[in-house]
Amino acid sequence: MLTLVNFLRGSVEVEIESVFPERIINLCSQNDIPFWGLRWMSATRLRMKLERRHYRKLCARAKRLSCTITVVGRKGVPFFLGRFKKRYALIAGLLLFLMLIPGSLFIWDIQVSGNKTVTDREILEELKKLGVGIGTFGPSIDPETIKHHALLDIGELSWITVNVSGSRAYVLVRERTEPPEIVDESIPANLVAAKTGVITRMEVYNGSPQFKAGQTVLAGELLVSGVVDTPTVGVRFLHAEGKVYARTWYELSAETPLAAEEKAYTGRETTRLTLVLCGRRINLYLDGGISFADYDKIRSDRKIRLPNGMTLPVSLSAETYREYEPVIVQEERQAAEERLKQALLLQLRLKLDQGEVLNTRFDVGEQDGVLKVTLTGECEEQIAKTTEIPEENLKR
Repeated sequence: MLTLVNFLRGSVEVEIESVFPERIINLCSQNDIPFWGLRWMSATRLRMKLERRHYRKLCARAKRLSCTITVVGRKGVPFFLGRFKKRYALIAGLLLFLMLIPGSLFIWDIQVSGNKTVTDREILEELKKLGVGIGTFGPSIDPETIKHHALLDIGELSWITVNVSGSRAYVLVRERTEPPEIVDESIPANLVAAKTGVITRMEVYNGSPQFKAGQTVLAGELLVSGVVDTPTVGVRFLHAEGKVYARTWYELSAETPLAAEEKAYTGRETTRLTLVLCGRRINLYLDGGISFADYDKIRSDRKIRLPNGMTLPVSLSAETYREYEPVIVQEERQAAEERLKQALLLQLRLKLDQGEVLNTRFDVGEQDGVLKVTLTGECEEQIAKTTEIPEENLKR
């Protein structure tokens, strides 16, 4: 055990030459300097071993004696590491290697794939609630438990699994495919007008039409009835089906100031770096304020990866502040007018479910530096919608 302790602490073997070498032995005993391995080389020379930390003490005490002390051997961990004292890159690589051995058992990167409507953030937050996140001990992850709880909490998913490879977790998901809506044709229903308009054509597949082409219909009025009374069968309740097209009209408006404030970047910018270590942020800058009065803040995060693709629990966050000066810019009237017209046309088309734009008219006006454009649009679209016949009407 003592040999191991001496190896860890480091030891030196010294050769002492003196007319009275025994005085060195007495000196060590008087000053609590332990030694071992004493060998007499001659009447005036001896060798001994002592701990590295006691070597300087021995030299200091032996100055008043007429002797020469020479180091003839060094052993132990401190001397081994001392060889690499100036080889900083080698030492850093060795420490990094020692860190990676246990570090590879923990999760430092999570990749999600297979999702379209469910965001990565939703999935990662759910995994975090289940104990899976950055720094999680990889072998402790139970994919079956995660699958069971995650599918209950995120209804949009039909399947999920977590595969761990080294320090990276691959989350594979499959979203639930909603079955197409099946119309139950056994349920009695009417077709009513979703919008006001002038009917242009009717395609009735089932039911009794209540209007004809050319007639004006108001929103909510009955177009095709699911109640049919025949002389032979009597009253029957049907599921009315069909399409009713009508001319409809819209009036939309939009306005914009001709003089607007914009950003004129000065070219001056400053960047602040932050080291993120296992979720803890360490600022790599002096804590001073931003001297710019008006600026945009742009943040980018970069994870540290090794050449083999392994992600370390370290990332570098850069925040760039770009200075700008607010300036008033005058927009040309013609350009502003065209921009508003295009926006209104797009808005009109988005309002049409099944239809097309037939005619448009634009009215343009300006007041107090504000340009206003009004669109009047004539369209043809399908206006029939299905509504179930109330149960109380079926009992009459």
